[in-house]
Amino acid sequence: MNGGSPGRRELVTEWLPDFVVRSPAFEQLCPRVVSALAAYESFPEVKDWGRFSPEPSGDLAELELHELRTAQVRFTPQDDARIRAAGGYDYYIKETGLVPSRPGSWHDLFNALMWRHYPALKRGVHRLQLEDFAARVDPRRRTALGDAVTLLDEGGVIVLSSDPELLELIRQFSWLELFYERRAAFQRRVRVLVVGHALLHALLRPFIGLVGQAWLVSAPDDALSDWRCARSFADAYAAAHLAAEVRRPKDLHPLPLLGIPGYQDNDSADYYRNLPAYFRGKGPRG
Repeated sequence: MNGGSPGRRELVTEWLPDFVVRSPAFEQLCPRVVSALAAYESFPEVKDWGRFSPEPSGDLAELELHELRTAQVRFTPQDDARIRAAGGYDYYIKETGLVPSRPGSWHDLFNALMWRHYPALKRGVHRLQLEDFAARVDPRRRTALGDAVTLLDEGGVIVLSSDPELLELIRQFSWLELFYERRAAFQRRVRVLVVGHALLHALLRPFIGLVGQAWLVSAPDDALSDWRCARSFADAYAAAHLAAEVRRPKDLHPLPLLGIPGYQDNDSADYYRNLPAYFRGKGPRG
């Protein structure tokens, strides 16, 4: 995959019906949703966003997720005055069941797509954001919980793997070994789910320096068999474990996304060695 240029950070604003070709990160999206989006010649109206839901496969877990999607939030054009009257964005969602969304915004459309593809995760994030607001001493300053949840919501990645050694390589910043020396194992035993909507927006025009904040999750091999299985497992895992496992920023781990096999033309050792500032080693963390 080509397209990452050093330091390039201009965000895409125009409608791209074929946006899925911009990054492997979009392969996680349900093909039915991708086809529906591709049919639009211009940016879909906010009132249509609720339609972009994966269809259930027929198994119990997928049917439960489908029920959660259809019972959950809807999307409405953003009204700043109403948000202020409710006490803020998340309180507005809590009161109304509506997610304020800006027309023509990739950032907000990707947020809607994540609500539809990972309803339990997004509902859990919403609850933790409300918990953060309630715990603040200064209303303008997030708690450690608020920082962590915001990182996941905006720039988060869920990394599923059936190989604990590969997850440990992420913790140790061992990028050359992870992405190049153990590339075959990575491709076979890892699924990377980009769930942060700001990160998805940035991946429409990738740049060297793009880093996700990874929640590392051990998963069985059958959860890695395809994207639907990976999404279903990740969302069920989030429903059970998000509130306990993502409490502080250091519960998440930096992941240089353009090192992931397929995210760039990165199948040589020199690719990683020639970008030391991007694929840097582990330093002290707060």
